[in-house]
Amino acid sequence: MARDYKPDTLAAVEVALQWEPGTCYRIADGLAPRYDGGRELRAILDAWPNLSDEVRQVLADVAERFARE
Repeated sequence: MARDYKPDTLAAVEVALQWEPGTCYRIADGLAPRYDGGRELRAILDAWPNLSDEVRQVLADVAERFARE
């Protein structure tokens, strides 16, 4: 369980994974992670489960294109 680890260890994991502070505890409580990538990224991640496969593919294609530039 997350509460068995030192807070500094959990904070380091959260920083490495670009999670918002406290996300390890959220996951331990059965909730989804929260990413520290700004409002736009959070909106996409929150909407992701409700997006069609086609929309997901479009977003992935755009992300891959800009990652190469």
